Amino acid sequence: MKLASLGGSGDGRLVLVDAGLTRCVRTTGIAGTLQDLLDDWDRLMPRLRDLDSALDAYQAKGAEEFAVTRCTAPLPRPPARLDALADSSPSPVGPSVMLRDAGGAEVLSATADVAVARTTVAIRCCPGIAVVTADVPLQSTADDIHRRKDIRLLVATNQWWLGTPGASAEFDANRATAFSASAVTPDGLGSAWDGRLLRVSLHGAVNGTAPGTGAVGDEVWCDFPALIEKAVRNRPLRAGTVLGVSFTDSSLAKAPPLALGDRVTIDVRDPGGHSPFGVISQRLSRAHRSTPG
Repeated sequence: MKLASLGGSGDGRLVLVDAGLTRCVRTTGIAGTLQDLLDDWDRLMPRLRDLDSALDAYQAKGAEEFAVTRCTAPLPRPPARLDALADSSPSPVGPSVMLRDAGGAEVLSATADVAVARTTVAIRCCPGIAVVTADVPLQSTADDIHRRKDIRLLVATNQWWLGTPGASAEFDANRATAFSASAVTPDGLGSAWDGRLLRVSLHGAVNGTAPGTGAVGDEVWCDFPALIEKAVRNRPLRAGTVLGVSFTDSSLAKAPPLALGDRVTIDVRDPGGHSPFGVISQRLSRAHRSTPG
Protein backbone atom coordinates (compact mmCIF):
# COMPACT_ATOMS: atom_id res chain seq x y z
CA MET A 1 0.00 0.00 0.00
CA LYS A 2 1.22 3.48 -0.90
CA LEU A 3 0.17 6.73 0.74
CA ALA A 4 0.85 10.37 -0.04
CA SER A 5 -0.18 13.83 1.14
CA LEU A 6 -1.47 16.55 -1.16
CA GLY A 7 -0.78 20.18 -0.33
CA GLY A 8 -3.40 22.62 0.83
CA SER A 9 -3.08 22.47 4.61
CA GLY A 10 -0.33 22.26 7.20
CA ASP A 11 -0.50 18.48 7.52
CA GLY A 12 -1.57 17.79 3.93
CA ARG A 13 -4.57 15.80 2.70
CA LEU A 14 -4.11 12.04 2.72
CA VAL A 15 -4.50 10.08 -0.51
CA LEU A 16 -4.11 6.42 -1.34
CA VAL A 17 -1.88 5.79 -4.38
CA ASP A 18 -1.91 2.82 -6.74
CA ALA A 19 1.08 0.50 -7.14
CA GLY A 20 2.22 2.21 -10.32
CA LEU A 21 2.14 5.73 -8.82
CA THR A 22 -0.24 6.89 -11.56
CA ARG A 23 -3.63 7.19 -9.80
CA CYS A 24 -4.82 8.20 -6.36
CA VAL A 25 -8.00 8.57 -4.35
CA ARG A 26 -8.68 10.73 -1.31
CA THR A 27 -9.30 8.92 1.95
CA THR A 28 -12.31 11.05 2.83
CA GLY A 29 -14.33 9.53 5.67
CA ILE A 30 -11.42 7.34 6.79
CA ALA A 31 -8.56 9.68 7.70
CA GLY A 32 -8.00 13.30 6.75
CA THR A 33 -4.22 13.27 7.22
CA LEU A 34 -1.50 10.69 7.51
CA GLN A 35 -1.05 11.59 11.18
CA ASP A 36 -4.76 10.87 11.75
CA LEU A 37 -4.21 7.42 10.27
CA LEU A 38 -1.10 6.75 12.35
CA ASP A 39 -2.90 7.75 15.54
CA ASP A 40 -5.69 5.21 14.92
CA TRP A 41 -3.95 2.70 12.67
CA ASP A 42 -5.44 -0.61 13.77
CA ARG A 43 -9.02 0.63 13.56
CA LEU A 44 -8.71 2.48 10.27
CA MET A 45 -6.51 0.14 8.24
CA PRO A 46 -9.22 -2.43 7.32
CA ARG A 47 -11.27 0.31 5.64
CA LEU A 48 -8.18 1.67 3.92
CA ARG A 49 -7.31 -1.78 2.57
CA ASP A 50 -10.82 -2.07 1.13
CA LEU A 51 -10.29 1.26 -0.62
CA ASP A 52 -6.90 0.10 -1.86
CA SER A 53 -8.48 -3.00 -3.41
CA ALA A 54 -11.09 -0.83 -5.10
CA LEU A 55 -8.39 1.49 -6.46
CA ASP A 56 -6.42 -1.45 -7.88
CA ALA A 57 -9.62 -2.75 -9.52
CA TYR A 58 -10.39 0.70 -11.04
CA GLN A 59 -13.56 0.84 -8.93
CA ALA A 60 -12.66 3.58 -6.45
CA LYS A 61 -15.02 6.54 -6.73
CA GLY A 62 -13.27 9.87 -7.19
CA ALA A 63 -9.96 8.38 -8.33
CA GLU A 64 -7.76 10.88 -10.13
CA GLU A 65 -4.34 11.20 -11.74
CA PHE A 66 -1.49 11.18 -9.23
CA ALA A 67 0.95 14.07 -9.67
CA VAL A 68 4.08 14.19 -7.51
CA THR A 69 4.25 17.97 -7.96
CA ARG A 70 1.03 18.35 -5.96
CA CYS A 71 2.44 16.50 -2.96
CA THR A 72 4.03 17.64 0.25
CA ALA A 73 6.23 15.29 2.24
CA PRO A 74 4.04 12.39 3.44
CA LEU A 75 4.32 13.76 6.99
CA PRO A 76 4.95 17.51 6.65
CA ARG A 77 5.05 18.06 10.43
CA PRO A 78 6.11 14.84 12.17
CA PRO A 79 6.00 14.83 15.98
CA ALA A 80 9.68 13.89 16.14
CA ARG A 81 12.56 13.18 13.76
CA LEU A 82 15.70 11.18 14.40
CA ASP A 83 18.40 10.26 11.93
CA ALA A 84 21.70 8.48 11.61
CA LEU A 85 24.61 8.70 9.20
CA ALA A 86 25.97 5.40 7.98
CA ASP A 87 28.18 3.74 5.40
CA SER A 88 26.52 2.05 2.45
CA SER A 89 27.80 -1.52 2.47
CA PRO A 90 26.26 -4.97 2.01
CA SER A 91 25.98 -5.51 5.75
CA PRO A 92 23.07 -4.37 7.89
CA VAL A 93 23.11 -0.89 9.39
CA GLY A 94 22.25 -1.52 13.02
CA PRO A 95 22.63 -0.36 16.61
CA SER A 96 26.28 0.78 16.34
CA VAL A 97 25.15 3.82 14.33
CA MET A 98 24.87 7.12 16.21
CA LEU A 99 21.37 8.63 16.30
CA ARG A 100 20.72 12.37 16.52
CA ASP A 101 17.74 14.68 16.77
CA ALA A 102 16.93 16.04 13.30
CA GLY A 103 13.97 18.19 14.26
CA GLY A 104 15.57 21.46 13.19
CA ALA A 105 16.08 20.65 9.50
CA GLU A 106 13.45 21.81 7.04
CA VAL A 107 11.04 19.16 5.70
CA LEU A 108 10.65 19.32 1.92
CA SER A 109 8.62 17.57 -0.75
CA ALA A 110 10.18 15.36 -3.41
CA THR A 111 10.16 18.17 -5.99
CA ALA A 112 10.87 21.27 -3.89
CA ASP A 113 13.79 23.50 -4.83
CA VAL A 114 16.40 23.97 -2.10
CA ALA A 115 17.33 27.61 -1.55
CA VAL A 116 20.65 28.42 0.14
CA ALA A 117 21.91 31.76 1.39
CA ARG A 118 25.57 30.73 1.61
CA THR A 119 27.36 29.56 -1.52
CA THR A 120 30.89 29.81 -0.10
CA VAL A 121 30.61 26.36 1.50
CA ALA A 122 30.41 23.03 -0.26
CA ILE A 123 26.83 21.82 -0.73
CA ARG A 124 26.19 18.10 -1.02
CA CYS A 125 23.32 15.61 -0.90
CA CYS A 126 23.07 12.40 1.05
CA PRO A 127 20.43 9.82 0.02
CA GLY A 128 18.74 7.59 2.54
CA ILE A 129 15.75 5.69 3.86
CA ALA A 130 13.43 6.52 6.77
CA VAL A 131 10.74 4.66 8.65
CA VAL A 132 7.61 6.06 10.27
CA THR A 133 6.78 4.40 13.58
CA ALA A 134 3.77 3.51 15.65
CA ASP A 135 3.75 4.39 19.35
CA VAL A 136 6.85 2.57 20.62
CA PRO A 137 7.10 2.05 24.40
CA LEU A 138 10.22 2.86 26.39
CA GLN A 139 12.91 0.14 26.34
CA SER A 140 11.24 -2.00 23.68
CA THR A 141 13.59 -4.55 22.13
CA ALA A 142 14.14 -5.09 18.43
CA ASP A 143 12.23 -8.36 18.75
CA ASP A 144 9.30 -6.52 20.40
CA ILE A 145 9.31 -3.94 17.62
CA HIS A 146 9.40 -6.62 14.93
CA ARG A 147 6.67 -8.70 16.58
CA ARG A 148 4.29 -5.74 17.08
CA LYS A 149 4.99 -4.40 13.57
CA ASP A 150 5.83 -0.98 14.97
CA ILE A 151 7.23 0.12 11.61
CA ARG A 152 4.22 1.50 9.78
CA LEU A 153 5.73 3.06 6.67
CA LEU A 154 8.99 3.55 4.79
CA VAL A 155 10.08 6.52 2.64
CA ALA A 156 13.11 7.57 0.60
CA THR A 157 15.00 10.69 1.69
CA ASN A 158 17.52 13.23 0.48
CA GLN A 159 19.48 15.23 3.04
CA TRP A 160 21.01 18.53 1.95
CA TRP A 161 24.24 19.44 3.74
CA LEU A 162 26.32 22.61 3.94
CA GLY A 163 29.75 21.04 3.99
CA THR A 164 30.64 17.35 4.16
CA PRO A 165 27.69 15.27 5.45
CA GLY A 166 28.12 14.68 9.16
CA ALA A 167 31.41 16.56 9.46
CA SER A 168 30.05 19.84 10.83
CA ALA A 169 28.38 20.40 14.19
CA GLU A 170 26.88 23.73 13.11
CA PHE A 171 23.16 23.89 13.76
CA ASP A 172 22.40 24.65 10.11
CA ALA A 173 24.82 22.13 8.57
CA ASN A 174 21.88 19.84 7.73
CA ARG A 175 20.02 22.40 5.63
CA ALA A 176 16.94 20.31 4.80
CA THR A 177 15.60 16.83 4.20
CA ALA A 178 13.33 15.95 1.30
CA PHE A 179 11.01 12.97 1.39
CA SER A 180 9.66 10.85 -1.45
CA ALA A 181 6.05 11.58 -2.32
CA SER A 182 5.05 7.99 -1.65
CA ALA A 183 5.25 6.34 1.76
CA VAL A 184 4.99 2.56 1.50
CA THR A 185 3.72 0.00 4.01
CA PRO A 186 6.23 -2.79 4.69
CA ASP A 187 4.04 -5.38 2.95
CA GLY A 188 4.14 -3.20 -0.17
CA LEU A 189 7.90 -3.64 -0.55
CA GLY A 190 7.89 -7.28 -1.59
CA SER A 191 11.27 -9.00 -1.51
CA ALA A 192 13.05 -5.81 -0.41
CA TRP A 193 11.61 -6.29 3.10
CA ASP A 194 11.85 -9.48 5.14
CA GLY A 195 10.00 -8.17 8.19
CA ARG A 196 13.13 -6.74 9.74
CA LEU A 197 15.79 -5.98 7.13
CA LEU A 198 15.34 -3.59 4.21
CA ARG A 199 17.59 -4.26 1.22
CA VAL A 200 17.58 -1.72 -1.62
CA SER A 201 19.94 0.12 -3.98
CA LEU A 202 20.36 3.89 -4.10
CA HIS A 203 20.62 5.56 -7.52
CA GLY A 204 21.61 9.22 -7.59
CA ALA A 205 22.33 11.64 -10.41
CA VAL A 206 23.34 15.28 -10.86
CA ASN A 207 21.94 16.91 -13.99
CA GLY A 208 21.11 13.48 -15.33
CA THR A 209 24.60 12.00 -14.85
CA ALA A 210 25.24 9.37 -12.20
CA PRO A 211 28.44 10.09 -10.25
CA GLY A 212 30.89 7.26 -9.60
CA THR A 213 29.04 3.94 -9.42
CA GLY A 214 25.67 5.65 -9.09
CA ALA A 215 24.42 4.11 -12.34
CA VAL A 216 24.85 0.66 -10.79
CA GLY A 217 23.49 1.76 -7.44
CA ASP A 218 24.83 1.62 -3.89
CA GLU A 219 23.43 -1.46 -2.17
CA VAL A 220 22.34 -0.89 1.42
CA TRP A 221 20.76 -2.95 4.18
CA CYS A 222 19.04 -1.46 7.22
CA ASP A 223 18.00 -3.23 10.43
CA PHE A 224 15.45 -0.64 11.50
CA PRO A 225 14.06 -2.53 14.53
CA ALA A 226 17.59 -2.48 15.98
CA LEU A 227 17.84 1.26 15.40
CA ILE A 228 14.44 1.86 16.99
CA GLU A 229 15.51 -0.22 20.00
CA LYS A 230 18.42 2.17 20.43
CA ALA A 231 16.10 5.18 20.08
CA VAL A 232 13.76 4.02 22.88
CA ARG A 233 16.40 3.21 25.48
CA ASN A 234 15.63 6.44 27.30
CA ARG A 235 12.36 7.69 25.81
CA PRO A 236 9.28 6.32 24.08
CA LEU A 237 8.38 7.27 20.51
CA ARG A 238 5.06 8.73 19.49
CA ALA A 239 3.18 7.47 16.42
CA GLY A 240 4.45 9.42 13.43
CA THR A 241 8.07 9.61 14.56
CA VAL A 242 10.40 9.57 11.55
CA LEU A 243 13.70 7.71 11.95
CA GLY A 244 16.04 7.96 8.98
CA VAL A 245 19.41 6.63 7.85
CA SER A 246 21.47 8.59 5.33
CA PHE A 247 24.46 7.04 3.57
CA THR A 248 27.58 9.22 3.67
CA ASP A 249 29.73 7.10 1.36
CA SER A 250 27.14 6.66 -1.37
CA SER A 251 28.17 7.80 -4.83
CA LEU A 252 26.02 10.93 -4.60
CA ALA A 253 27.31 11.96 -1.16
CA LYS A 254 30.91 11.64 -2.36
CA ALA A 255 30.31 13.55 -5.60
CA PRO A 256 31.85 17.03 -6.11
CA PRO A 257 30.01 19.91 -4.42
CA LEU A 258 26.86 21.12 -6.13
CA ALA A 259 26.50 24.41 -7.96
CA LEU A 260 23.51 26.74 -8.17
CA GLY A 261 21.10 25.43 -10.78
CA ASP A 262 22.14 21.79 -10.41
CA ARG A 263 19.34 19.24 -10.32
CA VAL A 264 19.69 16.20 -8.08
CA THR A 265 17.63 13.03 -8.51
CA ILE A 266 17.43 10.05 -6.17
CA ASP A 267 15.75 6.77 -6.98
CA VAL A 268 15.60 3.92 -4.46
CA ARG A 269 15.07 0.55 -6.16
CA ASP A 270 14.14 -2.86 -4.83
CA PRO A 271 15.94 -6.09 -5.86
CA GLY A 272 13.62 -6.37 -8.88
CA GLY A 273 14.60 -2.92 -10.13
CA HIS A 274 11.27 -1.32 -9.22
CA SER A 275 10.99 2.16 -7.72
CA PRO A 276 8.43 1.82 -4.90
CA PHE A 277 8.81 5.35 -3.51
CA GLY A 278 9.05 7.34 -6.73
CA VAL A 279 11.90 9.66 -7.70
CA ILE A 280 13.08 12.63 -5.64
CA SER A 281 14.05 15.47 -8.02
CA GLN A 282 15.25 18.83 -6.68
CA ARG A 283 17.12 21.89 -7.92
CA LEU A 284 19.59 24.00 -5.95
CA SER A 285 18.76 27.71 -6.02
CA ARG A 286 19.83 30.91 -4.30
CA ALA A 287 17.76 32.24 -1.41
CA HIS A 288 16.57 35.84 -1.77
CA ARG A 289 16.23 38.01 1.31
CA SER A 290 12.65 39.17 1.70
CA THR A 291 12.05 42.89 2.01
CA PRO A 292 9.97 43.94 5.04
CA GLY A 293 6.57 45.23 4.01
